[in-house]
Order: sequence, then C-alpha cells, then structure tokens
Amino acid sequence: MLFFKEIKYKKMADPGFKSLYAEECHICSLTLKVIERMESSTNKNRILSRLNISDADYDMLKKGDHCRPDQVKLLCRHLGIKTEDETACPRFESQ
Repeated sequence: MLFFKEIKYKKMADPGFKSLYAEECHICSLTLKVIERMESSTNKNRILSRLNISDADYDMLKKGDHCRPDQVKLLCRHLGIKTEDETACPRFESQ
C-alpha cells in the first residue's frame, strides 16, 4: 500500500502533473493553520501591516482564491508556526 507522501513524490516527478497541480492548488493544511492563527489574533491588522501584506492579498489567501507561498512563509515565521520544508510547496518555485 502506498502512502500519500509516496504517491505525491511519484506524481510530482511528472512535469505535466506538477504544472497542473501548481495551477490548481489553492490552499493547504499549512495555509489553513496560518489563517486559523491569524483569525484568532487580536493584532491581525498590525501583523499584516508589519509584514507588508495587503488586506486584499490576505482576503484572497483566506478565501483560497490565491495562495502566495512567500506570504505564507512570512506569516509562519512571524506566528511561530514550524514547517518541515518551507519550499515544499510547488507554487513556491514560481514565486
């Protein structure tokens, strides 16, 4: 039986699949964790301002309309959310 991680690595080896995945991927568990932490914060606007992330960009991230991995990375660092590999996101490469 293959585990998800093994399947993902095999699929990502195919450039066509990787390209499609990058185009269709909108939100992941890490992004959800960031949003959850941000939404429970009383300093959301101050954090966004400090990190130079616009309200519009954050709203798109929150709605799953457009994930910018560079912004997720900044938010993770600021919020103290540990990640195994910040560049594991296939969309990060195109940033």
